[in-house]
Amino acid sequence: MSTTFDNISIGGRLKQLRQEKSLSQSSFSSLLGVSLQAYQNYERGDRPITKDLIVVLMTEFGVEPSWLLSGEEALEPHSSLPELNEELLQQIIEGVESLLSKKRKVLPIDKKTKIIVMLYKTASIQQNLDPETIRQLIEIAA
Repeated sequence: MSTTFDNISIGGRLKQLRQEKSLSQSSFSSLLGVSLQAYQNYERGDRPITKDLIVVLMTEFGVEPSWLLSGEEALEPHSSLPELNEELLQQIIEGVESLLSKKRKVLPIDKKTKIIVMLYKTASIQQNLDPETIRQLIEIAA
């Protein structure tokens, strides 16, 4: 679950990315496939970012999800990752969210992001997604 502070921080990074690309809010929202009003809400931190928008930012603009969500990594293409497997990423995000919900646990966005990135890298290398690995990482992080 994201906090208002997380949303505002993410909004600031969206604004930084948009300005680095020399785009207006209207142009950027169109490229992202969201309405101008929705984008403005993201940028102000009034609306939590969606996993679908994270995927678009990653695939279309090379934005590292960990940078977007936590500000920890540099704003540069995700060169350490193999070609993005959107289906795998979706499965990981849903698996993490589902397990957190079942266990009634809430993780800070930066920890959740690190888990998702680690799981994605591991699953990409091993060519499979192990539910037990998801469970273990969440137990360690929580």
